[in-house]
Amino acid sequence: MGDGGVRVDDEDELYRRIPTWYLKKDNSISSSAFKTPRGKPDPKISVDLACLTTQQESVDRDNNGGFLLASILAKWPRQHGLDVHHRPKPDNYAHCQIEGENTNAICSQMATHLKLIYGIASAGTVGFEFPDPV
Repeated sequence: MGDGGVRVDDEDELYRRIPTWYLKKDNSISSSAFKTPRGKPDPKISVDLACLTTQQESVDRDNNGGFLLASILAKWPRQHGLDVHHRPKPDNYAHCQIEGENTNAICSQMATHLKLIYGIASAGTVGFEFPDPV
């Protein structure tokens, strides 16, 4: 269990907000989804536990616009040696973190398991058209 007392099981779905430009032409998602803004593997990746929120609420969290929503099962980071813990914030009970010694290779592997949730975009996302599902 994490600090919030909610157990995150391997089959639990996690939501990750991603900027629209992380979506590649082949509909896959860039490994940058698991890196810091400076391009380094992030040792504390923020995600939401799907069973504690809605898709729209998760993608709209910061109100900046320009974000899509993707999902990954908790088992995938764990299979690469990372932990997943419930770490609620005062304004987001669903908040979790993928934690551990992250690397570029792990970011790339996890990105292969990250799935775009079609039709869900933050409120301020203008001019973006979802590609046809592959």
